[in-house]
Amino acid sequence: MGSEETQNLYEALAGRFDHHHEPRQRDIFLVLAADAALTGGRGGEAERIRARLLQANPHHLLKPFPTMREALESGDIRDYVADLRRRFPTAHAAELFEKMRAKEAPIEPPMKPERSVFNFKEEPSPVKDEPFIAVPAKKRPPTRSPYELLPEPEPPKERSPDAAGRFVANVLFLFALLFTLAVAVVVFLRPFFPG
Repeated sequence: MGSEETQNLYEALAGRFDHHHEPRQRDIFLVLAADAALTGGRGGEAERIRARLLQANPHHLLKPFPTMREALESGDIRDYVADLRRRFPTAHAAELFEKMRAKEAPIEPPMKPERSVFNFKEEPSPVKDEPFIAVPAKKRPPTRSPYELLPEPEPPKERSPDAAGRFVANVLFLFALLFTLAVAVVVFLRPFFPG
């Protein structure tokens, strides 16, 4: 299959997917059609298809690139298109196109409904007049409205130092005080002891 036929096949598939409101598939086949046009040396066709793609999907990957040729110079876009070519080779695309065409073709004329539809010229069948008996509803607990204002949360309480920390601090202070007093007693009383 020539590149022009491949381009036409991919464009036809894109049109079918667009008709069925499947934008992701449409975009895939428009990229493949633009690639086939560029591969066949028809840069103008590739740009026309790229413009059609960007018109349908202004946020497509190809938007940052001014031309399809420059887009394919980017490594990421080149890998993306190569992956699309592997996923949708021409033979697979042709098979998919034939399946879609077969689904859309009418198989047989629509059958008339077996049951007649109400016609406004006919009178409706009479309805039996039965008294309406109201069944009491079960009592349910009232539900809270999602729009109800929640009560203001209490401000966080100031945290007091924890008891173990206070105990350790007090013990250290007591040792420091006793050590200081012991040093003071030794310094002041030493001259009175013979040595």
